Order: sequence, then structure tokens, then C-alpha cells
Amino acid sequence: MKLEVGSIELPETTVRRDIKINLAKFLVNSIDNMEPNAMVKAMLEFSNKALILGRRVGSLYQRELKEGSRSKVEELKEQLKVQTDKHAEEKATWKKEKEEWLERKWLGSWRVKCLDSEKKLNEKISDLQTDYDELKEKHDGLESELEDMNGHIIQEHINDFQKAANQPHKAKNLATPHRLSSSAVFKVQGNVYPLGHYTVILNIGYPAKPYDLDIDSGSDITWVQCDAPCKGCTKPREQLYKPNHNLVQCAEQLCSEVHFSADHYCAAPDDQCDYEVEYADNGSSLGVLVRDYINFQFINGSVVRPKIAFGCGYDQKYSGSTSPPSTAGVLGLGNGRASILTQLHSLGLIRNVVGHCLSSRGGGFLFFGDDPVPTSGIFWTSMLHSSSEKHYSSGPAELLFNGKATKVKGLELIFDSGSSYTYFNSLAYQAVVNLVTDDLKGKQLTRETDDPSLPICWKGPKSFKSLSDVKKYFKPLAFSFTKTKNVQMHLAPEAYLIITKHGNVCLGILDGTEVGLENLNIIGDISLQDKMVIYDNEKQQIGWVSSNCDRLPNVERDLEGDFPHPYAANLGIFGNGYPASFENIDDQ
Repeated sequence: MKLEVGSIELPETTVRRDIKINLAKFLVNSIDNMEPNAMVKAMLEFSNKALILGRRVGSLYQRELKEGSRSKVEELKEQLKVQTDKHAEEKATWKKEKEEWLERKWLGSWRVKCLDSEKKLNEKISDLQTDYDELKEKHDGLESELEDMNGHIIQEHINDFQKAANQPHKAKNLATPHRLSSSAVFKVQGNVYPLGHYTVILNIGYPAKPYDLDIDSGSDITWVQCDAPCKGCTKPREQLYKPNHNLVQCAEQLCSEVHFSADHYCAAPDDQCDYEVEYADNGSSLGVLVRDYINFQFINGSVVRPKIAFGCGYDQKYSGSTSPPSTAGVLGLGNGRASILTQLHSLGLIRNVVGHCLSSRGGGFLFFGDDPVPTSGIFWTSMLHSSSEKHYSSGPAELLFNGKATKVKGLELIFDSGSSYTYFNSLAYQAVVNLVTDDLKGKQLTRETDDPSLPICWKGPKSFKSLSDVKKYFKPLAFSFTKTKNVQMHLAPEAYLIITKHGNVCLGILDGTEVGLENLNIIGDISLQDKMVIYDNEKQQIGWVSSNCDRLPNVERDLEGDFPHPYAANLGIFGNGYPASFENIDDQ
């Protein structure tokens, strides 16, 4: 409401109902009838009461103010505590965010420094790689020069020996081999069944890498699957041979030997020398000739690493009836000039002799040179000569059954370690089948036509476990070489039979006509087992003798033992100051 002029505005007051003013009722009721003195007295009493009331009201007001302030203070304190806690929490959060920010800042700075260091490190690595490549190129050049020097030194000693041998007063020493002559021996792995091949490992290249090769006395070219790139290769690419500017040139004499002609066509003298080899099972290999280091460890402990020519096969084809071989290539042991054997002999390192001993239990050994050849007990027959073929053959021979002559005569036989089984021409094959079949009449064997292992199989009353279970049912075979008196190659039943995984016994002599051999006759691995077979190209003869192919003859250690650690100085051709070592090889 609107105030009048001169009036004083008082704050609103609240009447407390808990304060009582005790006035006599009669005073209230009779105030209008009071006399002046009584009224004054009453007014004084009222005034005193009002004063007391005012004091009480003031006291209560002060107390209420204090109580309200205390409550307010407590409330403020509580709010202050909440704000303090909240501030502390916010401060901790801020501190943590600050620390994280500082860490991110530090990491960012560190990453920048790392990237800068990485860049510098990569530049340093690139510089080191360049230096390494330069040093490697120089090292390879020096290594090549050293190898050539070693080759010249060896050849000079060979020439010295040859000159000495031609001196009349030293004729008595002609029969003594020169001091470089020794033999290299290799462990053989594999079997006739179920693998179907025997292999050795050659360490080729520098640094050397191992290649498992099928040993084949029926061909002379050695080849390995080649990353050129390769068609028909069975090995993964990292295991393929990689040529490195080491091609044999077309104009070289060795290339003429491979092509059977001295006037083979070369578009240019430095063109590559191509080769192609075809096998009796219709498989083939096409490629180029290369020349690289091959490690050879000799029985006398020495090691040489000459450069040898071999094939780098980039196109292989296999017979459709057989699965591709798991080996890296073929080791040709034939008597052609391109064979490894002939090349080693031309370097004066070994005699021109090669041999193998294949165990019927699996494994065996192969050797270059004549050290392992026994001095007695060997049956020898002359090699047949052929201007075009480079395998080992002999004959004529007559087939014997149980020691008795048959109508099969005049056989020319090829000794072929690359063939798993023995093959006859159709007439000889049918004669053998008839002889064996007729002899089995009345015995506890019946033909089994469901076994796919070989064409002719038999089953018994129960599954056979080994050839010992069946050899009593079969008669021995033999080849009698008619031009050499009393020379026979005996074939026990184990030399022409196998036991298959189906528990049957099968004939390991096959019809060569069915695989394109026509009139050729091949003595394969099955008939060469447990015999040391020697191909002596110097005396032009083939020999064999029954042997334990798990142990080397004429060598004072078992094949299972370690070869001695070899050094080139053991050759005895270098002075004490000359560095020993073409390369150490612990095991072939």
C-alpha cells in the first residue's frame, strides 16, 4: 500500500504463538471502567510485562539468529566441503590430463626423433649394403682367381707326374697311381620298393647347396632342376639351382660331345650349350649346360672343389604311368665325356672307375675311383662298345633257370641303376613268365590280379611279410656270359621279386616292349641289389661281387661312422705356408 508522508515503514513482524502475556481477565474486562489510578497501575504493570516480553523476544530472537547462523554455517561448511572435494577431484583430473598431454607431447617428440634416427639408420644400412656388395664382388673375384690358381697348380703337378711317367728310367713306377689319385664315396638312400629309386646328395655351388640326385648308370648327363624359370619341376623354387653367368658355351668341345657331333650348329661361339636327354620310360629333361663348383670328399681325407659341367634343366617331362620323382635331378654315371666321372678323371683326380652297392634293406654307397674295389672275388666281363650310346652294356649272355639252360640266348644286357626293375624283350620276358609260372604249379600260390603294384603277382594262404616267406617257392635265375669262361651273374629269388604293401609277391621282371625298349634288355636295381657293381672304363670291363652294401670294403670304417675332417693340404701338393682348404665338408 502507499505510505503517507512522515510515516515510518516497519518491517513485517511475525507473532510468535509460543509466547504468552499473562494479564488478569478482570483487567481486560474492566479496563473501560477503570479509574485513572488503577489504569496507571495497570499500564505500569503492562509496561513492565511488555519490557520483559521485549527482552524475552529479543533474547529469543538473538538465540534464533544464533541457531539459524549455526545451521547456516553448518550448511555452508557442508557445501564448502562438497565444493572442496569437487575441486580436488577436478584438480586431480586436470593434473592427470596434463600428465597425459605431456606424455603425448614427449612421445610425439620421441617419435619424430626415432623417425629421424630410422631415416639416418636406413641411409647407413644402404651405405653398408653398398660397401658389402663391393666387397663381395671383390671377394668373389679373388675366390675365382684362387680357384683358377689351385686348378693350375693341380694341373701342373699332374703334368709333372705325366712327364715323370714318360721318363725311361722311371718306367718301373708307371703302375703306381699319382699322388692325386683317390676315391670319392657317397652314401646312398632309397630302395626298389616302394620308393623306386636310389639317390645321393651332391653339394653344388658356392656357397654349396645340397641336391638329391637319382643315380643313373644308364645315362651320362648330370642335371638338376633349374630356376630359369622351370617347367615340370617338382622341387619348391627356393631349392632349385640358380645359374649365375656360368653357362657352357656352344663352341666348347664338351658341347660337341653332348650333341654327338663336332660340327653341331652354333649361331655364335659364345651362345649357350643346350642339351636334351631322353629316358627309356619316355621321360626327358631339356636345359642348358652350366659349370659350377662341386664338393668331393676323398677316402684319404682330402677335399677338392673343381668346376664341373652339368645340366640346368628347365623343362622336365615324366612318364604318364608314373608320378613325378621327388628328387632334384639325375646323376649320370655313364661313360660319355660329359659325365662327372669323365671330367674328374680328365682333371687327374680319380681313376676312370665308378661303382655302386645297393642294399636290399635300403641305402648303400656309390664311389668314384678304384679304392673300394676288392682285390679278388670279382666276376668280370667285357664292355660292349658303341659309338652313340653312353651306357654300360655287356653280352651276349644266356639265361639259366635253376642252373639249367633255356632257349633264351644272345642277350645284350644294359646295366642301369636308374631303372627300378629288370626289363627283357618280349620273347625273353614271355619265356621267363612261362618258366616261373610252370614251376609254381601245385604250390600254395595263386595269381592275384587286383594288386596294381606290378603286372604279375601271386598271393598265398596268408599275407606275406618279407621275401623270406616266399623264396622257397621260386627258383634262381642266372646270366651266363658266353664270351667269358665261367662268368655268371646269379639272381636269387630276392633279385627279381618284391613283396607289396598288400602282402602279395610280384615279379620284378617286366616286358620292355610295353615301355618302348624294343629289343633292349636292362638289368635294373632289383637285380643289382646286394652286389658291388664296378664299371672300369680304363680296362673296359664290368664286374660284380656279392657284398654287404651297408659297409665299405677296404675302408677302416662303417658307412654309419663319421668321415674324418678333411683339408685340401692332405693332398700333399701344397707347401706348409699355403692356405689349406677348398672347403671343409663334414658329410656327404
